[in-house]
Amino acid sequence: MIEAVVSPPLPAPSPNVSRRPPPRWGVQTGLIQSRQPAFWLFVVALFVGGLYGLLIQLSALLVSPVGWLLSLVLLALYALPVLLVIRWLDLYEREPRSMLVGAFLWGYLVVPLFAGFGNDLWGIVIAKLGGADFAAQWSDALTAPVIEETFKYLGVALLFLVARAEFDDLIDGFVYGAVVGLGFACAEDLFYFMFKFGGDVAQVLQGFWVRVIASGLYGHVTFTGIAGIGLAYFVSRRLDRSLGRRLAVAAGLLLLAITAHFVWNSPWLWEDQPLFVATTFKGLPFFIGLLILLYLARRRENDALSEALAGEIGQPGLLPSEMAALRDMRSRRAAAARVRPAGGPQAQRLLKQLQREQIRLALTSTAVDSTDDAGLLQQRAVCQALRLRLWQTPGVSQALGISADEAAAAFAAAPAAWTRNAVVITTGGWALATPDWNDPRRVGLPPRLELQVMQERGPWILVRSRAGWLGWTYVSYLEAAPAA
Repeated sequence: MIEAVVSPPLPAPSPNVSRRPPPRWGVQTGLIQSRQPAFWLFVVALFVGGLYGLLIQLSALLVSPVGWLLSLVLLALYALPVLLVIRWLDLYEREPRSMLVGAFLWGYLVVPLFAGFGNDLWGIVIAKLGGADFAAQWSDALTAPVIEETFKYLGVALLFLVARAEFDDLIDGFVYGAVVGLGFACAEDLFYFMFKFGGDVAQVLQGFWVRVIASGLYGHVTFTGIAGIGLAYFVSRRLDRSLGRRLAVAAGLLLLAITAHFVWNSPWLWEDQPLFVATTFKGLPFFIGLLILLYLARRRENDALSEALAGEIGQPGLLPSEMAALRDMRSRRAAAARVRPAGGPQAQRLLKQLQREQIRLALTSTAVDSTDDAGLLQQRAVCQALRLRLWQTPGVSQALGISADEAAAAFAAAPAAWTRNAVVITTGGWALATPDWNDPRRVGLPPRLELQVMQERGPWILVRSRAGWLGWTYVSYLEAAPAA
């Protein structure tokens, strides 16, 4: 047996740590939650909305097959970059694809059905009360903002009820709100291209110019993204904000989204100014407001990253000097800029890879309940190995502000190279995620599998495979490796 590798003790918690626990970034669920009543309500709504959506698509196909196909292509060219930007803004914990698909389908299928009937119904009421001329000018501004934003908001709320663990912080609310808004924008634009502008090729291109190119930044993605941030604030700040404050923020941001939609749909400026001037003047203030909210949300996420990694500072995966360069995007870019002149582009890429793995370390640490979890120990080892590879490039450690003593200590603490010193017995065995027989996370060990003993804890042994996999096994499952 080789000498056990013992991790240093955890640092004492800071007295200024927020009462809010670190987000459970590493715990992901997804949309398919058959035990949640909200999931089945979501499914029923998608089914009904899907029937209505199919009717709309068939009608558009009958109007102009070429125009319908062109509309789908143009909307895909618009939607894919927007989705990539939304995913890019979700920097740390990427939302499950099933949840994003569900959000888009809610906006594309469900909201058009209910909002369409609601807009038509209240449009009749406004025409009765204000007359035909008043309704022609103001009906869209008085009906659509309230009705459409309400049904889009209900979709985000329903997604929360299906998978509460996915709403960790404010960025999550923006992501789901923006994707719901994007789905509705695509459905509404297709309807306008085919039934309002006329449906042939020239008219579809004109509609794409007016509704997407000239005004794509300021539409439903912005409106519902703002409202989604408010909902996420309400559900994620329960431990450190009062109910009244959370209600005020959520209601205020929903009202801001409705107001932005109202200003956008109102007849102000549409006829008096060129299109770009009108869209910029009416939409830009709210778009800037969304950017400010995203900036504040990103600061909150950076603080959450620091909280998630607080227990990892000083462990093999994260040094105190690395945490200072990891806590936000500006610091990471500054560190990469210092490394490139010293070690070249390869060292810069290696540093970025190390930082990505350290962010993954934060996700892993929030997903486990024990510091003995093999997945956590393995992720620490991945970060440690990348660091040592990076520091082997001359000048890199100095560029990162690492002292010679700190670098020497890091190399001295590196685990020994993989060496076969144990094998699984002929009847096979089990490896668990933690040294606890009650842990259901276990895999079978095939007979005669060669392993390296990393740590011993009573009858439990932490082993590493040649590929780097770690797991806890029982001493009775192992025997000494035969001589080479």
